[in-house]
Amino acid sequence: MAPSRLWAAFGLSLLFTGGPFGIRAADAQSVCNGGSSCTVVVSLQLARPYVASLVLSQSVTSLPTLTSSDFATGFRDQAGPQLRVKANAPYRVTIQAAVSTWQYSGTAAPPSKPSSDLLWSGSASGPWTSSASSATLWPLAATSAAATAGVTIPLFYRTLWNWTTSPPGAYTIPVNLTLTSP
Repeated sequence: MAPSRLWAAFGLSLLFTGGPFGIRAADAQSVCNGGSSCTVVVSLQLARPYVASLVLSQSVTSLPTLTSSDFATGFRDQAGPQLRVKANAPYRVTIQAAVSTWQYSGTAAPPSKPSSDLLWSGSASGPWTSSASSATLWPLAATSAAATAGVTIPLFYRTLWNWTTSPPGAYTIPVNLTLTSP
């Protein structure tokens, strides 16, 4: 074998065997013999992980000051954040209050306002679902949505208010929005 072909065969064998990416020349094809060109077959293995992104248009939703008509109807509706999802596999977004009662600060005794007083919907007109237990926000009528390069999901909140059990003060409740691959 000519020295240049010997070096080429040795170089290809060294370059394509082992290594951190699992590249390996097929043993029977790692040496070129004769001719003016050689083809060496290699394999590259990579485990494709689940990759997803959930971005919110805002992390805090503030209600306007409540009015007597809010207490008369028993609720106040408010647009929440827009969720932007990207996922390279089927996915779903779930929602649930992170605590069982609203956090309260004010001069009255804490009212123990339950998390079920926060309802959510994917539409401004409902239907409304309690945030007390985990539920699928998206997709609305299936167990998972197809992979996407970007979809915007609306979120709306309805808070329940009562004349006798909602004293003046500041109310806060954290909400978990979870993006998963089913």
